[in-house]
Amino acid sequence: MKATIAVAVVAPVVLAFLPLQAVAATAWIFNGPCKDGSLKRGQPTDDLRAITGETISCNQAILMELKNGRKLIHFNTQNGTPLGFAGTVLDTKTNPKLMIFPLDRIYPVRDLGQRPDDIYQRSRSGEGVLDGAQGFCFFNSHTLNEVTGLSCTAMHQIGDRKVVYRVGIDPAAKPIRKVLPDPE
Repeated sequence: MKATIAVAVVAPVVLAFLPLQAVAATAWIFNGPCKDGSLKRGQPTDDLRAITGETISCNQAILMELKNGRKLIHFNTQNGTPLGFAGTVLDTKTNPKLMIFPLDRIYPVRDLGQRPDDIYQRSRSGEGVLDGAQGFCFFNSHTLNEVTGLSCTAMHQIGDRKVVYRVGIDPAAKPIRKVLPDPE
């Protein structure tokens, strides 16, 4: 009985000193070329369907479920700078076949610097983020490891400027799930 009590008291103290790696995010990696990627700019009254936009090319999409509950998907473009979208929920109730990801933020393609410290600091400060975006990403399955296609469309309007991003990807293989450690 005494040995059992001693173990019960000592075990929590020992565990408190063991280094535990905090989890920052779970990532789902979808490898494959983007399709129909475009960026269109215009006035709020413009019908952007008739405007030829800039082509967005990419070779990978990564969906991250962050520890704060937010979701972020970014598309790795050919020049190495990501295009990202964010929201709070992956909706599996609205549509019986599609998982819908309502978007409220766009992370446009931008250069955050060359050094990892600069990139981390500038991205954490929210530099270049377009809050108040409207849009959706659609996954063709409710189960992430079964997704064979996804697409995102998002619009942001401020003053006399409107931008619309559209990008999709058909992964070449099943997505890869990774658990990412917390950098802090």
